[in-house]
Amino acid sequence: MTWSEFLESVDDSHSMTTSRCHLRLLAELAAEAGTILELGSHAGISTAAMALAAPKATIVSVDLCDTVPQWNRVAYWESLGIKNITPVAGAAGAYLQTAPAFDLVFHDAVHGDLVVGEYLRCAEIGRVVAIHDFEQLSPASAELVIARFAEHSTTPDERGRLLFVGER
Repeated sequence: MTWSEFLESVDDSHSMTTSRCHLRLLAELAAEAGTILELGSHAGISTAAMALAAPKATIVSVDLCDTVPQWNRVAYWESLGIKNITPVAGAAGAYLQTAPAFDLVFHDAVHGDLVVGEYLRCAEIGRVVAIHDFEQLSPASAELVIARFAEHSTTPDERGRLLFVGER
């Protein structure tokens, strides 16, 4: 299955599911990356989209496993024939404390001003950083994050959620 075919099969009607337009953008970014970090994988749909777009990339997927058990995500990825994801059970903030550099970092764990420090750490370790639900940041916090990147954009989905993409 190609990543494009996969995206067409995704039911993005659930509020926790990343929209297809954002999944497409993430897959396109992943296709250019050798190393990818996803923080907050929930059911593993966005992880699958990136893995299918970048089958030779090394992907680390960090999630607390509080709503979807890790074994469930792993079984889902295996059912799609995906073998390039390393799951890590834990909090995004804790993982980021010692995280190495990545070509692409996708932050979709806890959102908003509460985790602006995590977003800033992502800017330190990621060449390209994507942040889901960027609209949840206050203007002051958004400016702190934006200032870390030479280039940036935001893409809205049909629900008004913003995907921020910054490149150093």
